[in-house]
Amino acid sequence: MQEKRIIPADLTRRHTRSMRRRIIDTGKFGTHPLLGHIPIWNVINTMRDTFNCVYNHGYIDHARLTENKTLFAVRVRYLATEDFHAKAALFNPISFECTTGMKSVGQSSFVDSVTMTETETGTLFVKLMSKFILICNDTKKPVPLPDWFAGKYSIHNSAQELDKLGKEPPMIVPKQVFSHKLQTRHSDLDSNGHIATQEYFRFCMEGAMEASKSGFYRQFVSEIWLFPVLEADVTLLSPISERTELTIFTWQCESNAAKIYFLIMRGNDRIFECSFLFSDRKLKPISFKL
Repeated sequence: MQEKRIIPADLTRRHTRSMRRRIIDTGKFGTHPLLGHIPIWNVINTMRDTFNCVYNHGYIDHARLTENKTLFAVRVRYLATEDFHAKAALFNPISFECTTGMKSVGQSSFVDSVTMTETETGTLFVKLMSKFILICNDTKKPVPLPDWFAGKYSIHNSAQELDKLGKEPPMIVPKQVFSHKLQTRHSDLDSNGHIATQEYFRFCMEGAMEASKSGFYRQFVSEIWLFPVLEADVTLLSPISERTELTIFTWQCESNAAKIYFLIMRGNDRIFECSFLFSDRKLKPISFKL
């Protein structure tokens, strides 16, 4: 049985600062070539574009914060609704808004939340929370947030405790896993020259599709791409660049077949760990002719 999922209804009133970005057509997402629905990596891409847009246009002193430094997302949590996947598909344009705001600011990290709601009804579609740290460009090591940033943007964190993204213990990999290899491409890079966050979601789904087609997963036999991802809990451990060979290991939760784990390795180094919770409702492929 699938776990009960609760997504807070009021996601913006608690923000000390927030900005909005409106998108009119779901065609902005791009669709999955196999079924005509919106893949998780394109949803992440749209929401990260919102973050980049508002942060680069006055939401925070982004240029000052990243002087000789790079923002790196170390934790990501994604929540989506069944309603979103039912509505957002090819040939079904909808208008929606993305709102971003900081949830908490600490000495060495801050948490940002991006929410996507349907413009007409205000229905919550997706929530994306990201925990960022600063990396020094010279030493390639984490550095504390500057005092001026914490002083200017800090909020009362006691009310935001549930929204913090704590450090997760390393995943314990079982003996039986499915593995899939791939090589990163130049087109996978972000503006910092690292693999963009949304691409890791695509890597995981590529591994999941190969595992599904091979019959490795129970319940999801050959068509896992027809079951949308409703939740993702992610830990990013190290930035990587193009032309890097990666191995994706994947396996299912023993107690919940809809929960699937992923570990991405570069040689012997862990790069990325996450879990996906898939819907138990199968989408219908949308056929179309060019």
